[in-house]
Amino acid sequence: LLTAIFANSPFQNGKISPYLSRRAHIWTQTDPARTGVLWDVFRPSFDLEAYTDHALRVPALFIQRDGHWLALPRMPFEDFIKNGWNGLTAEPGDWDLHLTSIFTEARLKKYLEIRSIDCQTTPLGLSATAFLKGLFYNGAARRSAWGLLKGWSIDERKELQKKTPVEALRASCRKQPLLDTAKALVQISEKGLIEKETVFLTPLKELVETGRCPAERLLECYKKADTLEARIAKIIHCAAI
Repeated sequence: LLTAIFANSPFQNGKISPYLSRRAHIWTQTDPARTGVLWDVFRPSFDLEAYTDHALRVPALFIQRDGHWLALPRMPFEDFIKNGWNGLTAEPGDWDLHLTSIFTEARLKKYLEIRSIDCQTTPLGLSATAFLKGLFYNGAARRSAWGLLKGWSIDERKELQKKTPVEALRASCRKQPLLDTAKALVQISEKGLIEKETVFLTPLKELVETGRCPAERLLECYKKADTLEARIAKIIHCAAI
């Protein structure tokens, strides 16, 4: 849903790509051991220990020693803890560094990092922050949001992961337009914020009312211009506002 709402990377090498969020598509083509969605989070038994076990199974990439970066052979981080490597033993800082090399759509470090949103203009960037705060920091909002989505199967979620980089808010699940779900989530988020924060949702509310993600607005500007220079100028203008 976040990929769909905030899709904003439709170009590749200066040309229109098949994707409204090419960034999201690229991540589906990257090391599956450390990227994508951690599907087990949707199982009732999933907890912090399960996340730790998952992170331990992810292959280690590198460590730092004496200011130098050392690439490790492809092995689960737990093997490095148990057996060491090349005479070196694991240190607490290696675990912190390892967690930064996990690129799932949401990842846990000392905070929960949400990674599904393309780069935005400042107003929409603030909307994204307010949107997430309204959903995550309010218990009633969390329960309402989960109530909308908990019935979706893992297979349905996987299918959406394939469709949203291409279709964004035009995608659907169970014949329900994703746009309708996005509108409902924005309303839930607004109720989860304090009154003075709701103003930051205004650009997002306008976005879901039009049903167009930011990438579609960029493409509209691009197609209206005749020359490459004019197209670049149009894109910069649209991106700025």
